[in-house]
Parts: sequence; structure tokens; C-alpha cells
Amino acid sequence: RGGGGGGGRGYRGGGSKGGGPKGAGFRGGYRGGFRGGGGRAPAAPTSWKRKSADDKDALPALRHRKELLDALREHAIVVVSGDTGCGKSTQVPQFLLEDDRTNKIVVTQPRRLAARALAERVASERGSTLGRTVGYAVSRDKVTTLGTTRVTFMTVGLLLQLLIFRPQEVEEAFTHIVVDEAHERDVDLDLLLLLLKRRMKLQASEMAVGVASDPRVPTSASPSAATAGASTGAIDLAPAGALGNTASPEMGIEQEEELLEADGEDGGSPVDSATKRQRVDSLAGSSGDASVSTSAPPVPESSRPRPKLSLVVMSATIDANAFAGYYAGCSVAQPAGASREPRAAVPVPVVKIGSRAYEVTTFALEAVYEALPEAPKVEVDDGSGKAAAGAQPAGALPVKNDRATRLHPSTFPMVDYLLARHAERSLLPSLPGVPAAVPQAGGVLIFLPGFSEIHECHKVLKRGVLAGAAGQCLHIVQLHALLDDEAQSRALARTPPGCIKVILATNIAESALTVPDVSIVIDLGLEKLPYFDARANTDTLLLRRCARASAIQRAGRAGRVAPGVCLRLFPAAYMKDLSVMPAYTPAEMERTSLLNLVLKVKMMEPAAPPAQPLNEAI
Repeated sequence: RGGGGGGGRGYRGGGSKGGGPKGAGFRGGYRGGFRGGGGRAPAAPTSWKRKSADDKDALPALRHRKELLDALREHAIVVVSGDTGCGKSTQVPQFLLEDDRTNKIVVTQPRRLAARALAERVASERGSTLGRTVGYAVSRDKVTTLGTTRVTFMTVGLLLQLLIFRPQEVEEAFTHIVVDEAHERDVDLDLLLLLLKRRMKLQASEMAVGVASDPRVPTSASPSAATAGASTGAIDLAPAGALGNTASPEMGIEQEEELLEADGEDGGSPVDSATKRQRVDSLAGSSGDASVSTSAPPVPESSRPRPKLSLVVMSATIDANAFAGYYAGCSVAQPAGASREPRAAVPVPVVKIGSRAYEVTTFALEAVYEALPEAPKVEVDDGSGKAAAGAQPAGALPVKNDRATRLHPSTFPMVDYLLARHAERSLLPSLPGVPAAVPQAGGVLIFLPGFSEIHECHKVLKRGVLAGAAGQCLHIVQLHALLDDEAQSRALARTPPGCIKVILATNIAESALTVPDVSIVIDLGLEKLPYFDARANTDTLLLRRCARASAIQRAGRAGRVAPGVCLRLFPAAYMKDLSVMPAYTPAEMERTSLLNLVLKVKMMEPAAPPAQPLNEAI
């Protein structure tokens, strides 16, 4: 129950690994992590100057900064659509961070690994120590600092629980909520989007009738207000807008973070620490960019109060117009024309960022056989239960017209062959149209449906390419949900010089991850999803062809920091046939047990019939 240090694991118990005091937690399970914050973040780097990532300046998202911020100021809600690798996951939170010193941002990610990796990436881009200005919070693990952390990457399930049981504290702690990878459509994400839709509609209605108040209008904030905000039990941070009165307009983000490092890791007296935390809160938010004012924002000319909460929904493969329609009526912008016009008439803005920073050359199975005619033949299965002669590549074995998709063992020798050619540096030169900038010794990311397939593929590789001399340079790692956090992080680490990393992964690596040294993606086009079996009265993992949106996401893993190649071990016709590969993954609500679904909905609204929120969410 206690603990939850700055780098500790403060969920219910477990002490304070980062140095936080015992008893900083609370009985609900997460105030020890959030409110207690707990002590100090990890040690500071030797150089504390702001640094730029190697590829940051080339990100297309940087060209849409003003468009996104202007739309958010006017509407308080925006839908962002951009290809994989365009920089939206790392840059949009920084846009919000630099726009206003009072902004407190939470960014949701579907998986723990993505939340940790993105927090580390953004902190690195800002030249900051993880846990100071930028941190993360996932199940049983959190790295944040009380009064300092202003961007928190969080799993969807955790934010959903906070919104259900502590909604007021969430609204007091955060000014912006960014929902990333909105295309995944699991139960938690759909319920989260529903709660946010209701909150945004309520906010729009309150502002329309003039009953909303704005606690963040830039007025002189007294020290007592900041102290009161820190003692109200708000999640991790003082309420948005509670500023100290020692701000220096000349100091920006770099100076703020230098001040934090000057605090030292040995700590100081309680008075000194409180004073420094108050100074940091007052200084936080300046971007150092000449286009962003470092002084307090002027009082808005309009009498319309500033919205308390802003929402950004984004993904690479979402139907942006569908999401904009889902949030109709949530915009706080004043309708054009008559003031009595319904607010639903104000459309939610959509910001389209555009293409990725680097090109990814894609090869379907037919193209692979044309370039490598001696490659082993692969038996493919569309799972549709009908003949697919037009989709069959030349030289491949006949399609088995089973009603259920299956992964044939002939796929693994093909993977072994491709890795052997890559280890010999002869794979990329054999593929036509591959840019010269693709690294010849880059890493390989192989998407497999599940743990059993990863294990089987690894055994085939041990008997094949790894047993030969060429395979000695290959470094095989696995990446799936059954691994602990440390083992998952090893898959993202750089390999020693002269080695080629090969990652055998499930769809856990499908989105929001950047593996810097991966230049080749091998996609089998399969995934395992839970479906409810009414006859067995239980949920079952079924092997299915992945959605086209998932295939696009997987290909984008190869174009993150350099041009890449994606080899799809299935026919190109599958991507055009909705009966084989749907446009989007079916929502989990439509394929899961009603029992678990109704219980989750009853947590949200115990007295309401579950049909209404379910219909609204779907």
C-alpha cells in the first residue's frame, strides 16, 4: 500500500524503489504511484543540454504543428490521421507541452511496452531524464515525479479505471488527453472513447449555456492556491493552472530541466524541495521555440471560457471521418450563423499529417517468387472456405479451402531461407526497386500469430540458418506478451556491431514502437484474436487473417528511421478482398463474451441498463 517512488513500482505495495517514503501511497491502489509521486527520478545524464533525435527534423508531423494547435484551441477536440512513421506519437504530446506552461498531458497506449518506449523516446528528444518532465504509468510500474511530470504515457486500461473511479481527479490533473492507436478497438479502448465522448459533450453543453468556469484563465496565482492544489489528492500533479509566483519569463524548458538537475540526487531540506518544486511548476511549459511565447498567455479576447479538457484522437489507420462523426456535438466552437443552431452542426476537425518520413518497399508473395525463384514453396490459406485460384501465386502449392485459417509448416522454411540470404547480404540486392539507402545489414522483424508459432519458428531456425556459418551473425530475440518487461525491452536495444538482430514477434510490435535497426519486415498476415465460442461457452483464440489496417501498420515498422522493405508471405489479392482481410480489425465488443462485457459496463453505470452504453460505444 505504501511506496511508489519516482522510479519505483508503487501499485498497492512493494515499497519505494525510487526512494519515495513509505506511506506515500493510498488504499485505492494508485495514489501511491500518482499522488505520492515519491521521491526522485533516475539519475541525470552527464550532459543536460537539449538534444535532437537523428531523424526528428525530417518528421512530417512538424509541418502540422500550427494547424493542430489552432484546431484544438477552437474546438477542444481534434482527430489526427497520419501514416506510420510520420512522428505523431512523439511530436503531438510535445506540441501540447510547449504550447502552454499550464498544460498537463496524458497519452494512452494499448500496450505497456509502447508506453515505456515512447516515454523514453520523448524524454530523450527533450534532453530530459525519464520521470521528470516526461514519464509513464503502467500496471504495477510508474516513473513520474510529483509536481514536475507534465507528460504521462499510460496504458488504456489504467486511464479507464481512473476515469471510472476517480473522474474528478483526472480532470483536475490533466488538461489534455491524447488517445493514440485508436484503430485497435478493444473493449477498454471503446469504453474509454465513450466516457470521453460523454465528458466532451457535457463540456460543450456547459460552455454553450455559459455555466462553465475557467480555473486556468491566466491571473495572478497565489502560493496558497498552489499549495491547496497539491493537497487535494489530485493524480500525481497539482491541478492544472496552479502556478507559483516565482516564474521567470526568460527561462524555458532547458532551464527548467537544468534547475531540476541542479537539485541533485541527494536531496535537500523539505523547505528547499518544496520551493524548487514550486519554481519548476511555474517555469514548466516554455518550448524554447521563438514562435512560442515564453510569457504568460494573454487573456482571450472572447468571453467564452477556456475548456477544462481537450481531446486528441489519433492513429495511422483509423477512418478519420467515422471518428469525427462519432464525436459530433463535442466541439466547443461557436456555430456559424444563428446562435440557436445545434452544436452538432459544428464538425470535429481532422488533421491529416500525410506520408511517412521514409519509404517502405512492399513485396507480396508473387513478387518474392519472381525475384527469388529458388525460394521454398509456401502453402497459403485464405480461410474463406472458397476457391481462390486468382489469388494463388505462380509456383505455390494449391490453396487448402478450409473454413478456418491455418499456418502451414511450409512457411517456416521460407522464413529460414530469407534469413539465410540476408545473412549472406544477398537478399536485398536480389529484390528489384529497393532503395540504396536501405541498410544491407539491418535487423529483421518477423510477425507471427502467437507464442506457439514463435517457438516453432525458432526451432526451425536453429536447425537451419543458425546451424551454418552464415547464421552466426544472427541474433534471435522474441517479443510477445508472456515475457517480462526487461525481456521485452531487450528486443528494442541495439545489437553489437557485426550482428543482425532478428525479432520474432506477435502483434505486440505492430504499433507505436520504433526499433532503430530494423530495415526488413516479414509479415505472415496472420493474427490470433479472442472470439466467444457459444457452444463451448468460453473465449477461444482463433487464427485469422489480419486486417488490412494491421498489415499497413506492420509494414511501417521498417520505415521508422531509414528506408525499409516489407515482405508479405501472402498473395497481393488478399489485400483487396474484404472477405479475406477486412479493412479493420473487428471490435472486441462484437466478438467477446457478453458476461464480461456487461460486468465492465456495470462498473461504469451500476444503475443503468447495459444496452444503452453498449449501443453507444459500438
